Amino acid sequence: MKSLPLHNPEFIVLHRDFLTAMLAQGFSRGADNTYVRSAQEFLFFLQAKQVPNIKAMGKKDIIAFYEYLKARPNMNREDGLLCRSYVRTQMCGIRHFLDYLRLAGKIDVSPYHLPKFSYGEKGQRYVLTQAEIKILYTAVQSKRDRAILACAYGLALRRRELQNLNVSDFILSRGVVNIRESKGSKSRTLPIPQGLIKDIKEYLVYDRPHRLLYNAEDCPAFFINDAGTRMKAQRFYVRIKEMVKLTGDKDLMSKPVTIHSLRHSIATHLLDRGASIEFVRKFLGHVYLDSTIIYAKRRKQRLRLYDMMSEHLMKKGSSGNSNNKKIKDK
Repeated sequence: MKSLPLHNPEFIVLHRDFLTAMLAQGFSRGADNTYVRSAQEFLFFLQAKQVPNIKAMGKKDIIAFYEYLKARPNMNREDGLLCRSYVRTQMCGIRHFLDYLRLAGKIDVSPYHLPKFSYGEKGQRYVLTQAEIKILYTAVQSKRDRAILACAYGLALRRRELQNLNVSDFILSRGVVNIRESKGSKSRTLPIPQGLIKDIKEYLVYDRPHRLLYNAEDCPAFFINDAGTRMKAQRFYVRIKEMVKLTGDKDLMSKPVTIHSLRHSIATHLLDRGASIEFVRKFLGHVYLDSTIIYAKRRKQRLRLYDMMSEHLMKKGSSGNSNNKKIKDK
């Protein structure tokens, strides 16, 4: 949480120096970096516990911070606690921060001496069916929301990538978009399918200019809010929830549909249509193939199920004909 104020002079300096160190190591986004925010919340926690200085911080304080995170409400939602992955990311940020403090000679405690924290079972992202995607598109009426769907599902962009998009990133005459400041500071260029170009153009021509009327300054952002400024990452989460609500589909409304589940959905649908793993890897912007394999496992399971059903039906239809060929398992 970026709004947490630090009053302890030493903690202020440590937070600032950690930010500088993260930038020097190639971490992007400055104060918006997840690890820097984690360090800020940890220092705020120590400050609230009246820990006088970083030398007085001990292992029990780190464990107490972990317990605090598990019980802390999610400030971006009306109810519910922080998700398992967020707590894990926060604690990873603390390990980076403690490692920095140790190497800088500020503390003697190594993060590798900490106990192994339990984060619970890893949850699976929900994958929408192609029928559910059609329901979403049918329900959405706002041109901005259709453009969000075009980019989140059609181009498989992450929430942070949606936020960072500028109008200048789109080269519609060539049918491509440049994705800057992606995960791991990587960039990539994606082709835009013709069907998506229509939604993007209609948003640029008929919707976005009206929102700019509320902002005296020229905003380069592609997605802008009602105040005419760049839409923040959390706002995309809200818009997707509103789109799902518009469908009136109770079954779909009960599902955990997010920006990232749309990204998972298009990856799965591409593989189901016969796209290669390497194509999907480049499309998603994955550095390593391991990150893409999870989608292939789902497709392989589905194909195996189809094969088993086909084999069963052929056996049933053959009525004991031993010469009937079996379909090999894939």
